[in-house]
Amino acid sequence: MITRRLAIAVILAGVVGASLPAQEGAGDLDLYYRFPLSLGARYESVNPYAAYGVQFNVYGIGAVAIVPLPRAPRIQPFLEMTVTRFDAQDPDEAGRWDHSSFSVLAGPSWMRRLSREFELGGLLGVGGGLTLFPDLVEEPVGYGTVSAAAGIKLGLNPTYNFSVAIEPRFAYHSALAELDRFDGVSFSIGLSAHVRFGEDPDSAANAIRAMRFSNVEVPDLFAAMQSYYASNPFGSVVLENTERAAAEEVVVSFFQPGLMDTPTVAAEIGELRPGELVTVPLKAVYNSSVFDLEGITPLSGEIIVSYRFRGRPAEQRQTVGYDLHDKTALTWDDDRKLAAFITPADSAIRNYQSALMRYTRDAAGDEISEAMRAAITAYVGLEELGIAYQADPTSPFVAVQQDVYAVDSVNLARDTLRRVSGDCDDLTVLFATMLETVGVETGFITVPGHVYPVFNTGVPASRFDLLHPERSMTINVDGELWVPVEVTLLGTADFRAAWRRGIELYLEYGGDPQVSGFYRTADARSIFRPVGLRQTDLGLQYGDDGEVRRRYTGQITAMVDTVLDALERRAAERNRSRDYNRLGIAAARKGRFSRAEAAFTTALRLDGDYVDAQINLGALQLARGRHALAVLTLQDLAVRLGRDESASPRSLATVYLNLARAHYELDEFGPAAEYFELAQGIDPERAAAHSFIAVVQESDGGRASQVASVSIPFAGDE
Repeated sequence: MITRRLAIAVILAGVVGASLPAQEGAGDLDLYYRFPLSLGARYESVNPYAAYGVQFNVYGIGAVAIVPLPRAPRIQPFLEMTVTRFDAQDPDEAGRWDHSSFSVLAGPSWMRRLSREFELGGLLGVGGGLTLFPDLVEEPVGYGTVSAAAGIKLGLNPTYNFSVAIEPRFAYHSALAELDRFDGVSFSIGLSAHVRFGEDPDSAANAIRAMRFSNVEVPDLFAAMQSYYASNPFGSVVLENTERAAAEEVVVSFFQPGLMDTPTVAAEIGELRPGELVTVPLKAVYNSSVFDLEGITPLSGEIIVSYRFRGRPAEQRQTVGYDLHDKTALTWDDDRKLAAFITPADSAIRNYQSALMRYTRDAAGDEISEAMRAAITAYVGLEELGIAYQADPTSPFVAVQQDVYAVDSVNLARDTLRRVSGDCDDLTVLFATMLETVGVETGFITVPGHVYPVFNTGVPASRFDLLHPERSMTINVDGELWVPVEVTLLGTADFRAAWRRGIELYLEYGGDPQVSGFYRTADARSIFRPVGLRQTDLGLQYGDDGEVRRRYTGQITAMVDTVLDALERRAAERNRSRDYNRLGIAAARKGRFSRAEAAFTTALRLDGDYVDAQINLGALQLARGRHALAVLTLQDLAVRLGRDESASPRSLATVYLNLARAHYELDEFGPAAEYFELAQGIDPERAAAHSFIAVVQESDGGRASQVASVSIPFAGDE
């Protein structure tokens, strides 16, 4: 009973095991560890199910030969010869019914190798034999038998050439005679030991070495280029198949223990013919640990080639030595690499720029674009902090830029802030990072011996005069104006001087791609992603907020004066109402209300019927917060223009919008809605920005924020 239970448990375990997937690569293991011939000895204990009438001890001893199919080694035909001994346990019957059965069993077996040491399978066999009773009667009695068997095998392979197995099986025996007492089904558990012929593929003598490595080229690598190496080759190796048969399913990988989670596949080759050479470019996917290294670290990596050769899997490895530079190092063979050091995700830089923006928020009116405000704020903030230009004494940019193989050091923005100095590439990275943290698009310009930042103001190219009266002071990129900044002037010149020097350098080389380059950070970063960094508080003192605000206000005032002075000079030269009206609009938008009023008044002095200037005097009163006065002025204009059939619809819509806005500010929501509907009927596109007027607002705070977010419309501001 115990034996039967054990057998059932073994069979169930075998069935379950056969249904489970083998370990990775097990499909190859059967071919890899195949053998031509196995010879073994077998012992089995037999439990008959038939009622023999006498208790017998039944056991068998035999020999087994197994010959796997060469191309399908899982299928293993076998031949088994066994002598089975029946010994009666009843003393009264002792000797009479004792007999031996000589049998031969043959058939297929199927074995699946689960690992190098374990295999699982089953067998089916049929055969026949001779049963001999020496003492049943006076003369020996014998008769022929036929038999069939089915079972499973659980194999253990301590070595390639030696295997042991446990073999539970069921068998059926039938006599070819009238004596059928021993016919029927039996169950046995066998133990076998086998000697397998062939050569161990894992032995040094039989290791497959079809590949020859040559021309291995792995230069110095740089942690900052981590993302680049994942999709772009950093080196190469030449492989040659030196055997007389083809290598198949060739996979070439590169692996750096400790800095890579898995080998990086460089190439997959279906077949490499005998004598064929192939050059394989190498790639590497380093993990974040690469950013923890400092200085230059000598490393030993591995080039791994796995393949199949004559049906057997093989693997070869070639060790390669190289130096890995830390995340501050790079070479200038591609200027776009600088983008990898611009790290807008750095919380310390974001906090610093945000603090500076808070310092200048109240001082910044509606004078210039948000991007220009951020740039001036960053510049004056760095001035107040004492950041200064200092050439790198070991590798000045002017020297390393000319030698694409020279290794340069570029500091991250946080490190430059901590050191309070840096060379041109350090300061470029710092300034661009600060702007990127608040959403300003940046780039950088390279000229011989120098690099400096540039940023997108967001101002349309047609409105260059909002930034500077000279069109040449800005760079038109896809219809938007960009401004370069020579940041090495920090501490020696103000923002306007740094801007002018930046444009001078750009114009000096004429944007010639042979000697200079203009790179948008976003484009370069798609190839060279930002390096990883450890988010830690720098413990910075952000500078005196009052001093930052004073510097910022001075720069804004000077820029506004530059723009308005140029417009006033042009208006005086032309002496036309239109030019003075344009000056007045610019002055009003930049908060210079007195100058705006003088300009509109001059326009009306030159032409008393100039409607745009009349409308804009009312809009100016609205801008100054004189809402009731604005209503009186604009209502009179609305009546006159409404009666004038030659009046411009756009001018009338401007009057209605400003009247709606003035009533809205006075909490007169009924008239505000009426004037808004009139404006909407004339110019729905322009009125759309003021749609909040049509909704009654009970919250003064909410109403104020909506009004402030929409510019007051002026006539002639096209």
